[in-house]
Amino acid sequence: MSDKQIPQNPAAFGYRADAKVILTGNEFIVLQHLAQKAIGNGVTETYVQVDEWVNIETGEPVEKPTSKQINDGKVRRLPSKPKTLQNKQIAFNSNLYPEIFDGNEVVFNIHMRNIEQGIATPVEVLQKELEERQREQANKGQMTVVQDEVPQEVVEVAAESSEEKQD
Repeated sequence: MSDKQIPQNPAAFGYRADAKVILTGNEFIVLQHLAQKAIGNGVTETYVQVDEWVNIETGEPVEKPTSKQINDGKVRRLPSKPKTLQNKQIAFNSNLYPEIFDGNEVVFNIHMRNIEQGIATPVEVLQKELEERQREQANKGQMTVVQDEVPQEVVEVAAESSEEKQD
């Protein structure tokens, strides 16, 4: 809309479901990063404490203490560190989480479609292209830092994706 006048109320405009919306790679990366950040911010990992009965003289766990052992103070209920650390719970702490999850899925599907259509370029290729341009600049004696060629978000997203594949 650079040559046109900006409408008074952009919110009064929408899109048909089959409209093709064009984004630059950088705009898409920003949306992808935002969606992933929203997912991460909406999740809390907690450990639910697990207690066990322990013989106070030996320090050994007691599976099913008798009421006499409990009443005599021979056993106590104490937190179990190993069992607690194995009891990790993931909580979604936002009532917007379903919408955030759906938005992240839409961004992912767009990304996959762009990969299949050859629009997305492998990060390794982008990095090699950037390094080549930097070498060419250095050879010309005009070493300048090329900014925004491969945004840091691309490298971070690729690294996270690579880590997820290894898990």
